Formats: sequence, C-alpha cells, structure tokens
Amino acid sequence: MRVRGGAGKVRRASPGAGGGAGGGRAPGEPGVGAIVVFVLLILLFACEVFLGGPWLTEVSVTVLSGIFVVVAGALLAPAFVSGGPSLRTLTVATLVLVVVVAVALVSVGTYVNSKDEDVTEGVKVAGKPGEMINTDGLTLTVPITRERDRLRLRVAGRDLPNGGSPCLPEARLTVSGAQSGDRQVRFARGVAAFDLPLRKGKKEVSVQIRLTTEESCRISLEIEDAVLTNDTLPEEAA
Repeated sequence: MRVRGGAGKVRRASPGAGGGAGGGRAPGEPGVGAIVVFVLLILLFACEVFLGGPWLTEVSVTVLSGIFVVVAGALLAPAFVSGGPSLRTLTVATLVLVVVVAVALVSVGTYVNSKDEDVTEGVKVAGKPGEMINTDGLTLTVPITRERDRLRLRVAGRDLPNGGSPCLPEARLTVSGAQSGDRQVRFARGVAAFDLPLRKGKKEVSVQIRLTTEESCRISLEIEDAVLTNDTLPEEAA
C-alpha cells in the first residue's frame, strides 16, 4: 500500500498500519480463538483419559483439576499480552507442557494404583476374639477401597493365663472366604499371615476364621494388619 507524503513523495506503509490488532498476523497463523480451542481440546482429552481412572479420589480430582486450570491460564495469558510470544510458539509450548503434565499424571496414577492399601481400621469382627477355645470362630468383614489382586491378613495370637500353656505353637487357623476354600494357617512368632484372592468389583469381602487348639487352651486373637495388595507372600511366590 502506498501513501503520499507531505512533499509529494510516495512511501510504503508498515504491514500493521490501519489493520487493527490482528493486522500483523500472517496468513495461516492461528489466532487467539484458535489457540484457545487448541488448549481446551487438549485439556478436555487429558481430563477424559486421566480423571476417569479408578485410582483417583475426590481430593486428587480436585487437585488435578486445579493444576489443569493453572496450566491453561499460564499458557493462554501471553496471547493477550503485548509483546508476548508468537501464537505459533505458544502452540508448540502448549503441546509440550500438556504432554509433560500427562506423563506426570500417568506416573502418579501407576504408583497410586500399585501401592498397598491398609484397611485395618475398617475391618469389622463378629465373634469373641478376646478369648477363644477350640472350634470357636470369627467372621471378618473387610472393606475393599482399591482394586487389588489380593487381601493380606495378619492375625496375632496370645495364650491366656486361664488356659493350658503354651498352646499357640500347636494351634492353627482354618481360613475361608474371598474366593478361597478352606486352608490351614499356623502361627509363626505369634502371628498367622495369609493371602486371599479378590474378585474385581467387590466393595467388601467376608472372611471366616476357625481356631483349632487343645481343649484346655484359651487363646486371644487380634487382627494386626489387613492390606490390599498386588504382591504375594514370599513363601507363596516361591
């Protein structure tokens, strides 16, 4: 575009002159609207993939949603600041940073979904574990708060003074439930430890425990640990 100067000279106008705020944008270069749509699509895709994972709690969903909002705001702000980076540069930076966030989410999700979950506090015991004799039993109701392959239980035993002693070394527990048939478990150093397989989709499982010991014995039982895990006990893995 040519304009005529005061002395009759012809000069070339600058590319952005009279073109408004968007006059300097080269053909094909994305505008602010395009970059907003681009970022929102990526964030929506990331939310759909990663926020739907069963390893997330309400708290972690809230935290991760906040992170997405902060990242989106930080990426979009330069597009509205004079002298900021070009929109093409912003597009590349957005893609890189969102990929980094996605990789971080996958790493966190993998860790959370594989670590053991302690549910000891939520175990409900039906029976009289404080003093048990031969053939007495307990029923445990264990909450399943995370999808895991196995339930690991550790039951501590103690000989009571009003019964024959020592009884615990020869005592044994018959355990059943949670997709497992009857199995015999003995005490080692005062603790009977065993794993039970879990079925997917269950919110809780019921475990039956029956004590076998000498007729004169009196034994106290206590649930020491109840853990949801993907690992197996060393003797079972062998």
